[in-house]
Amino acid sequence: MLAEYRKFSDEAVQRGVFGAPTFIIEGQPERYWGQDRLVFVDRALDRLRG
Repeated sequence: MLAEYRKFSDEAVQRGVFGAPTFIIEGQPERYWGQDRLVFVDRALDRLRG
């Protein structure tokens, strides 16, 4: 379990995550940080769905 935690922590650092929650949508340059940004995450996902 500790190895998995470290793996995900390393990945977060590599992706530029600086707080929680941070949402990263594959293939998109934006990072969405904070619970109050969920509406923007939803809009980005809608654009991907077509």
